[in-house]
Amino acid sequence: MVQTLVVDDSADTRIVLGRMVRQAGGQVAGYAATGAEALVWLEQHAVDLVLTDFQMPGMRGDELAREIQNRWPNVPIAVITIMADQEVEQTVKMVGVRWLLSKPTTVNQIARIIRAVTGRRARLSEGSFQ
Repeated sequence: MVQTLVVDDSADTRIVLGRMVRQAGGQVAGYAATGAEALVWLEQHAVDLVLTDFQMPGMRGDELAREIQNRWPNVPIAVITIMADQEVEQTVKMVGVRWLLSKPTTVNQIARIIRAVTGRRARLSEGSFQ
């Protein structure tokens, strides 16, 4: 199962996203309310996917993604935002985000990401190239 860290400054949104991850076939490994909290959590736990909000106080999702990519370059990241425009898309692409989702996010969107992460892991374990 794809172990997922859910990062969002809204407790209600974290709960909803956690349910959606489970409905999509993944497993929630942990929750974080801020980017800084997510980084501390990641120092102690391995995950297959980080699902984070873009607009958060203190550290935005793109800043969190940049730090994750610097420290754990093999961890794929999906960013969720209500402000999905070309500027946000370019910003998150530049820091290594693989998926940008618009709010409201659906279970089907998360399921596609989980399938992609699962397929990637399977190919890597078989020793083939991406």
